Amino acid sequence: MANETSLTLSYGPLLTSTLFNYLESGSFADNIADATPTLDYYLSGDRIKLTTGGERLSVAIMHELNSTAQSYTGYGVLDTSESTGFTRAFFTNKLYAVSIAINGDELTANMGEAQLFDLLNGKTSQAEISLANLLSTDLFSTSADGASGITGLGLQIDSTGTYGTIDRSSNTAWASNEASVGAAATNLLPNLRTQYNNATQGKGGMSSKPDAIVFTQTNHEAFEALMFPFLQYTGSSTADNSVNAGLSDLRYKAARTWWDADATSGTAFGLNSAHSWLAVHRNRNMAMAEGGFQKPVNQDALVTQVLFKGNLVSNAPKKLFKLTGIT
Repeated sequence: MANETSLTLSYGPLLTSTLFNYLESGSFADNIADATPTLDYYLSGDRIKLTTGGERLSVAIMHELNSTAQSYTGYGVLDTSESTGFTRAFFTNKLYAVSIAINGDELTANMGEAQLFDLLNGKTSQAEISLANLLSTDLFSTSADGASGITGLGLQIDSTGTYGTIDRSSNTAWASNEASVGAAATNLLPNLRTQYNNATQGKGGMSSKPDAIVFTQTNHEAFEALMFPFLQYTGSSTADNSVNAGLSDLRYKAARTWWDADATSGTAFGLNSAHSWLAVHRNRNMAMAEGGFQKPVNQDALVTQVLFKGNLVSNAPKKLFKLTGIT
């Protein structure tokens, strides 16, 4: 198979008398998968909402004010017209799977003193990492609700298009805050300030602020470079009196910032834990299929899947923002 190593050996005196020196830690080193900080953000805290069933996902929203609000004097007639302005947004659950298979020869050979690491556990970890990698990629997609993958940040945080079955062209309150930036050196901070402030608008339960901003590596490094002139360096108390010139936890106001290898080129997303979640079925939360490993009736093998069912959901895209065209 591709990328597998091979050795051609002639067993003379040295190889006949000498074992290989296997530098093992009991597992394997993952040399392929990227970090998934944005997916990790959604899989932690209140940003993951576990569901138990239902044909699809839905959130209730208010999209208009009560038009009968008025001032009056004395016996002025009050407007008692019916007030509407409430509706629901709908999201389809998305399904993901990754298979794990091991045959009987592999299973019985990978035992006892000959086992360098548990192959079945390794295959299971490989599957979980692979599924997380795919979900992380799709998290930034612009796919519409009818696509097989999750409806990602590219559509959730946008000023146009149909999201959650609601057309933003006729429901502007359902649009996110968005701006085109251009040169980061001169335009990133002013646009970041404006869109962050725009996304703080709201009363009561809508008064929260963005708590995370996701960049590409290039754009995050540009943002970090803009922050450097404001740094003050203080020597440490260690004998070498060293200073730390790095920024390990860079924030904009109260919002954490990071870069993600899967983020959309030239784009930054402003997230809000109170209004953007990953809704996941509790029995499909990147979990092994019911019954675990199964043995096919006509094969000496064990097979199962790791499964995911859910979607990315927002009840207020106006509390999120997007910067595009960052160079």
